[in-house]
Amino acid sequence: MLDVAYSHYQSSSSQVTVFFEETHQNTTDQPIKNPELKTAFAAVFLLSHVELIAQSTPKALTWPLQHVHAAHTRVRQHSESIQGWAGTSRRLLTWMTLLQNKAEYNGGSPCANRRDDETFEHSSSSSTHERQTDENADQIKDGGVWGRSNHGNGVWGTVVESPSPAELLGEIINQPALEFHLRAQSFTPRIIALDKHHHKRGTLETDFEILKRGISINASLHSLWEERPAIFLLLEDPKGISDILQPSYGKVVLRNLRVYSANFWAHYIYLHRVAFVAYPVTDDVTRAVSEISELAKALSADLHQEQDVDCEAHCQNSPSPLSHDEIHLPHSMFWPLFMLCLECPPHDRDQFLGMVRKICCLPNFDKGVLLLEEVLRRQDAANVRIDHRDVRKELFDSELSVIY
Repeated sequence: MLDVAYSHYQSSSSQVTVFFEETHQNTTDQPIKNPELKTAFAAVFLLSHVELIAQSTPKALTWPLQHVHAAHTRVRQHSESIQGWAGTSRRLLTWMTLLQNKAEYNGGSPCANRRDDETFEHSSSSSTHERQTDENADQIKDGGVWGRSNHGNGVWGTVVESPSPAELLGEIINQPALEFHLRAQSFTPRIIALDKHHHKRGTLETDFEILKRGISINASLHSLWEERPAIFLLLEDPKGISDILQPSYGKVVLRNLRVYSANFWAHYIYLHRVAFVAYPVTDDVTRAVSEISELAKALSADLHQEQDVDCEAHCQNSPSPLSHDEIHLPHSMFWPLFMLCLECPPHDRDQFLGMVRKICCLPNFDKGVLLLEEVLRRQDAANVRIDHRDVRKELFDSELSVIY
């Protein structure tokens, strides 16, 4: 099966590569048709995903990572063409941003050409929020959604499908928080660049440079949190959301905000373990541990509450009751929980390890749990922080064998 899959991958990969080579060499004034470009970028995303998944197979070393590494360059080359994308196409760029960050974090190879605080969406536009606001206003005014058919300038392309009004409003409500999440994720490659695998250590000059850049990143994280969208204030009074939103959607909004927040706070822990590994825990790390703990508990409590509400209906249609063991947090909480377990007090660890073990919808999830447990075992034995990347290299052949 792997040989057949690889054959299909090679065929598709060749077609995509040829398309981008031809468009890059195009010296005529004729613009590239948006439907073709959107299809090509969708293919890049899917092929990148295939490349990452393949890293967990027995033949991982035979699979290239060409589309994972080339995605950022592709976006830059076509930034003018994609800056007006909306709806599903804009969401595709968001997925590519998150996938790229996962690849850089897990593979430990930050994009050399990426600027600080840059995402794929920032690459394609200098003002994402302003453009999205204008698009939403135009779409409502014109009676269309997710982009008009604008053959005059060929920017938005042809509408493929229209979301429901509820989906449109949901996108508008979630957009500021999602953009905050993407900006927070852009700190990952900046921190990776400071770890011992990418930055020399051992001299006064190199160690001082790491401290200086670490302090700068820490200050930038503080600034980002101060500039967070007002929608995050809902976390201070989660019950109040029922006054303005339908309960079912209000739960989705709260879940997203908690996941985005947890991933933000995890950067403080990750930064400390990279740039200040030999130093005592700071107030920022202490707060990050506390914030992620409370967010994870709130998410878990909400899920249990939802199960209790649905239990009666389930029992009427099934002879077996729902088990609390079936409840698990969103898979996007795996990394925050991973960081939390590395720094939380020992008496709290079992509770959060239990949450980690229940998140079973990620590729090679079992390897991620094994990695975390082994790092914790070594930390407890040595009473010092252990680099999880070192442990992963010892346990697994491929650097991308664990995706989280």
